[in-house]
Amino acid sequence: MIAWRHYSDGYVDLRGGVLSGVDPHFVPEGYASRAVNLTFRSGVPETRPAFLDPGAALPDRALRGRFQGAASYVYAGQTRVAFAIQGDVFSWDPASNAVVRLTEQVTRRDHTAERFRFIDTGRHLIVQDGINLPMLVQGLNARDSDPSKISPFTGLAGEIGPGTMMAYGYYQLMMVLPFSNQFIIGDPAVPGGQEDNYLMDTLNQYLSGAGAFEVAAGGGNITALKMLPQLDMPEGIGPLLVFTPSFAEAYNVTLPRENWGTQIISQRILARGTPSADSVVIANNDVYFRSRDGVHSIKQGRAAESGRVFQTAARGNQYWLQADAPDLLRYTSGVFFDNRVLMTCAPYRIRLDDGQMDVASAGITSLDLDVERSPRDSAVEIADGLWTGMDVTQLVTCVVDGKDRCFAFVKDADGNNAIREISTLQTGRDFSGLIRSRLYTRAFDVAGILTAKTFGGADVFVSNLADNARIDLSWKADGKPVWNRLGMKAKLLGKCACPCPDTPSNAVPNAFPRISFGTDEQNKTFFRSEFKIDTEGQARLNALRVQGLPAKSEQAFQPSEAKVCESVEACPDNDYALGALT
Repeated sequence: MIAWRHYSDGYVDLRGGVLSGVDPHFVPEGYASRAVNLTFRSGVPETRPAFLDPGAALPDRALRGRFQGAASYVYAGQTRVAFAIQGDVFSWDPASNAVVRLTEQVTRRDHTAERFRFIDTGRHLIVQDGINLPMLVQGLNARDSDPSKISPFTGLAGEIGPGTMMAYGYYQLMMVLPFSNQFIIGDPAVPGGQEDNYLMDTLNQYLSGAGAFEVAAGGGNITALKMLPQLDMPEGIGPLLVFTPSFAEAYNVTLPRENWGTQIISQRILARGTPSADSVVIANNDVYFRSRDGVHSIKQGRAAESGRVFQTAARGNQYWLQADAPDLLRYTSGVFFDNRVLMTCAPYRIRLDDGQMDVASAGITSLDLDVERSPRDSAVEIADGLWTGMDVTQLVTCVVDGKDRCFAFVKDADGNNAIREISTLQTGRDFSGLIRSRLYTRAFDVAGILTAKTFGGADVFVSNLADNARIDLSWKADGKPVWNRLGMKAKLLGKCACPCPDTPSNAVPNAFPRISFGTDEQNKTFFRSEFKIDTEGQARLNALRVQGLPAKSEQAFQPSEAKVCESVEACPDNDYALGALT
């Protein structure tokens, strides 16, 4: 029990998630300063879902070499995942773990290409490397496109040629010309006789005003195409979004082809773009993407009579995004899974056996969009912070046997390509062992920022503990560069166990177990203090209570106390390093 003259502060819930772009001294109540391997969907921080090994054994040709992209596709009711490594294209069945090399049937693709591009049109999976003729896949059958084929719609020869990014909508295929700021729209598919006609690119040559569409100058090459969902349209989709690194434009591709040269069909909607096609994620009715300065979204809620589409920045995870190398942002990968937007971060280069370079990302940032199951005040995304434990080359989602699943193509500890799965199970254990997580709190002033206190200890209230869970607590006062681990390193066994069973909080039936921590430091005076809670295994951190005593006297600050910082530009907190928990 806290004595009468003790001050107290702390948190009871963190339903706001993470607000990492703000100094810990200014993080408001209900938010954490930073979090690693945690999730806040329940309103309090707990260990993130587990990363699993689905047991996919890649063939020798796929183990080593440059990863070049992946996508899921469905044919005849069966879901498969296609992926490219070192010029070869493979098809993996997540249900049976069988892997088939599709490039046994067609020309091997460019092994130096940074990324292959995939689009599932329902009838075909189209694979592009930007140099060779596209590869057309139906199930496990593959062929090259045929430029001599005749379009039934136009009577002209020209099945699609080389391209890069693609989109499919309104029974037409949109395709970017190789490494350019131009894109073309394929012939329309006509159900009942010309279902495959969208594979032809002759429509641009068929009518007057022919030619490719060209985005405005100054934006660079096209980096992504995406059909914007729009629920008030009969088809449920709206304009075609065309991204460059610097902006995004919307094209009304529903207009008749003969009007393309006489009507304005494009509109600049954002002065912000993306360098990565794989980062553009459709989440519910909104679009999320990685830009140079973080993760942004195009939301379509009708919040005002004067407008429908507006853009926001998701800043909660900004701490882990701001240091990403700009020239590697084009490798960012994102997915929408379990009502979260997962986006890779911290990309780095890997030198391969043949001297080529590959790129993997050491972390994943999570934005939780779940409103129905969360104790939230508003329908906005909640930042979960950083998830570590895999070096990801790309994220892919699909539906297998009626269940949503999320897979990560990764580089394992030996530098080999491998497949892992991001599950929805919160077991506290990954494929490689117990999950290590960390929560950084906001700065607590206890009795007020202008009041000097003497640190008296802290209590952590926990629940949902798995076997062998471990919890540690550290603190630092007033921006000091060194964290001090508090006493009583607790090892908890079982759901109701606690190292201090005689504390009053545990005498109450069904109360959360309480772990008390203290310190033997001589200098315990502080005005504001930060805490970090380390966990290993499954645990839910329900609350933190910080205790303080009135200081006997407020000692004046002496310049000698700052000498620890003289030899460096700043006092870095090495515990914030990304690799600290991998």
